[in-house]
Amino acid sequence: GERRGAVRLAQFAQIKRHGVRRGGERAGAGPLFKVSSANQITFDSLNIQPSSTAIEVVLGAQISILKCAITIANSDPDVFAVMAQVSALVIRDSEFVAGGIWIVDGSSQIEIRDNVMTSPQGPGIVLGGLPATGIDSSPNATGVSLVEIAHNQITGARNSGITTAFEPPESGNQSALGDIEDLLIDSNEILECAQAPRKRPYSTAAVAGILLQNSVNVTIVDNAIAHNGKESKIPTCGVYVDGVSNLEISRNQITDNGVK
Repeated sequence: GERRGAVRLAQFAQIKRHGVRRGGERAGAGPLFKVSSANQITFDSLNIQPSSTAIEVVLGAQISILKCAITIANSDPDVFAVMAQVSALVIRDSEFVAGGIWIVDGSSQIEIRDNVMTSPQGPGIVLGGLPATGIDSSPNATGVSLVEIAHNQITGARNSGITTAFEPPESGNQSALGDIEDLLIDSNEILECAQAPRKRPYSTAAVAGILLQNSVNVTIVDNAIAHNGKESKIPTCGVYVDGVSNLEISRNQITDNGVK
């Protein structure tokens, strides 16, 4: 049920799921931390190395992930450091290695700021859509709204640096999805991403530093987007948009993307 009051999870050193050493978890293991229908939860200064998703939030509210270091000990592109369906989420001042962040359909008031993401095996940050299993559509809302992604460094993501997830999955959850609304992407460095082929549920048309579909009221400003897709020999863009309205792209440095 819904928790009352604030819960803080802080300063766990080198947590291994169920006491199993790094990389030793069984295939298909659940998330290390799962927050379900709860609010006012803060993850502070965690240093963890799970093989499965580190933090999964379902129908959560007022969730904070602060000053954490999360390394995914797994090369599976479908494993994320954070997967969240949430109202009011803050992810700040954290380091993510080999795992990205997926903000799924039914989320709002999202702030992802001042983080360093290195070598996510899939995308760096995903907005919208639903995973094939584990999280169902929200009874409260569709889409993802009021999102700020600012001052992050995303390097070496195998898929796009920042992307939406609107391609129907080959199996699993086929629920109707809402749009991305009121999105600010400001002052990020998105470098050397888009190294792997296109795959569902992300766009099958291209990969990019930033790839957005089905979005409205979008501002992309003051970002450095460079060297994406240099090794992949697949269609790669600095910024790719499809079905996006009321869009501003200004003062970005978009250079040397794709194979020439």
